[in-house]
Amino acid sequence: RTWHKGAADKYMQNRISYAGYGCSDTGGNAVSAFTIWNVWSDRMRIVAKLEGVTFRYAGSSYSALNNVDLEIKQGECVLLNGSSGCGKTTVTRLLNGLIPHYYEGELGGKVTVFGNHIHEIAIEDLAGKVGSVFQNPRSQFFCVDTTAEIAFGCENMGIPEKEIEKRIKNTVADMRIKKLIDRSIFNLSG
Repeated sequence: RTWHKGAADKYMQNRISYAGYGCSDTGGNAVSAFTIWNVWSDRMRIVAKLEGVTFRYAGSSYSALNNVDLEIKQGECVLLNGSSGCGKTTVTRLLNGLIPHYYEGELGGKVTVFGNHIHEIAIEDLAGKVGSVFQNPRSQFFCVDTTAEIAFGCENMGIPEKEIEKRIKNTVADMRIKKLIDRSIFNLSG
């Protein structure tokens, strides 16, 4: 996707967006990609950091991560590449707060996102700054039409209806997607 500078600045400022694309490199390794938005900022502040992170899921006899260090600065695009089971998904779950707030286990080391320790920020607060795209996008849709799908995140956060309508209108204009509005998500491409 090509992002126009103004649209990305306006709608993606101070957000982490990452995707597990479910693809592989030529060696058959699964690939996950991370993009830190607001790429036109002059300052390159650290927006996510893992320091000596080890994680073992509850009930597992082995660690999913062992002493991982990762620093992501604002504007960087980061690619995690490795074989199945190497910890790519676990890293994404740490960044979006699903670990430790949803998935239980033993977590060692330090994880910070936008300067907040992952244990100290509620998952609902983190949701306004970190977004996820699943490997199979079809499993992520909540609505069957494009307009409702665009509105879903705002509705989920309890934003008033008039503000949601305004945001939809602005997003459609900035992203130049008017021809995609009020269409079935199942009929967007051929």
